[in-house]
Amino acid sequence: MGSNEFIIGFVGMNRVRKNIPRVVEVMRATRDMNPDVDVKGFLWTNVDKEVPIRPIMLNLGMNEHVHWPNPDMYEHGLPENNMVELYNAFDCTICVGNEGYWMPGLESMACGTPIVVPDYAAAADRVGRGCGYKVKVKDWTYNNPVGVRQPVVDVVDTAKKITKIINGGRERYRRNCVREADKYRWSKIIEEKWIPFLDECEIELLPLVRNGKIEKWDQETA
Repeated sequence: MGSNEFIIGFVGMNRVRKNIPRVVEVMRATRDMNPDVDVKGFLWTNVDKEVPIRPIMLNLGMNEHVHWPNPDMYEHGLPENNMVELYNAFDCTICVGNEGYWMPGLESMACGTPIVVPDYAAAADRVGRGCGYKVKVKDWTYNNPVGVRQPVVDVVDTAKKITKIINGGRERYRRNCVREADKYRWSKIIEEKWIPFLDECEIELLPLVRNGKIEKWDQETA
């Protein structure tokens, strides 16, 4: 990657609800907003699946500025170490759909890469202090198989938020992202919170009574 390049990354399946055409629009708007920066995009998806992405890139004049893996590479997936390299190659990772937990966002943060998401649904909860931005939702669409309301992000506002990252200094975002991602470690979520909670539920709902005493089910028995 050249010193003047800025890579906007997207990780996700090519589904209508992901609204990848909007992702490409954001990439184009960010490029127009920053003429002194070589803004490029990388779509970790299969551009030939549910939504035809190639014609959209061509119509937006982005076919030479957006890259994607070959279908076999995407379908077979990347080893974990290579995914770390992929996220580190991005300067930011974006989402424009109504994601649930949005694991790519957390993975991106763990690699020190800031995120940009709609101010809607659970993906917005991944944006911790100093590790990315929430963007405005301009409208809503029901263009999906199950008729669920989906956000249509404001392209200009999204490009402005990405521009803040361009001008903000990668190292500062990197430190903040890693700090926020650390809150979601297995030990902190499962071992410190969920296991004690489930132990309490177990005692109430299905107690193990042995010799007149309540014991934990996960204890070894002779």
